[in-house]
Amino acid sequence: MLYPLAMWWRDVAFFHYRVNPDAIERSLPSGVEPDCYDGSAWLSVVPFRLTEVHVRGLPVLPGFREIPEINLRTYVRVRDRPGIWFYSLDVKNAIVVDAARIATAVPYFRARVETFERNGTIVFESERRDARTVAGRFRAEYRPAVERRSAAPGSIDAFLHERYRFYSARGRRIVTAEVRHEPWSLQNLEVAIGENTLGATAGCTLPLEPDIATFGRGVRVTASLTTNA
Repeated sequence: MLYPLAMWWRDVAFFHYRVNPDAIERSLPSGVEPDCYDGSAWLSVVPFRLTEVHVRGLPVLPGFREIPEINLRTYVRVRDRPGIWFYSLDVKNAIVVDAARIATAVPYFRARVETFERNGTIVFESERRDARTVAGRFRAEYRPAVERRSAAPGSIDAFLHERYRFYSARGRRIVTAEVRHEPWSLQNLEVAIGENTLGATAGCTLPLEPDIATFGRGVRVTASLTTNA
């Protein structure tokens, strides 16, 4: 089954953390393996705004015009194909949570999520309010640098950002989605994280200071969601 979707990802911050590959492997289903860079697995906390979500050829539905979201993800391979595995995606719109879970099998959860930009600094806060998983909270302020760069082939930037597939599980089946967008134009971030307990969803405790922090102002995305890998 195919779900042709289009959307924008805007004001995307990436907070990347090195983690032990064994910890990630224990959290993944059979057939999904950690993808490592220089011997390390990675967890990433990614707050952003999802906007103008619609089935291609149809108008944007009410409630899907702008959706602040924060997700926790890691980097994996299935049959040697690289992709992303989501542990959680937190949004405050219950309709979005239910629709996305049905369509993609990705673990969306209800949460209080607020974000705004003030004098070039982005403020992002979330608090999960969903009984289906452990609690998760996040508070941060961050400001992107002026300079931009592309991800060089083979670099850690390319490994962490240029991913065009994600996986999820529906029962014992692995679900996959192909996404398309222009390569990221990345900026460094000045960041102050006040609270971050989202790593608990993957069985990990993350420090407040990420190993790498980057930012992308926005890309237009198309996605094709299928029911098996």
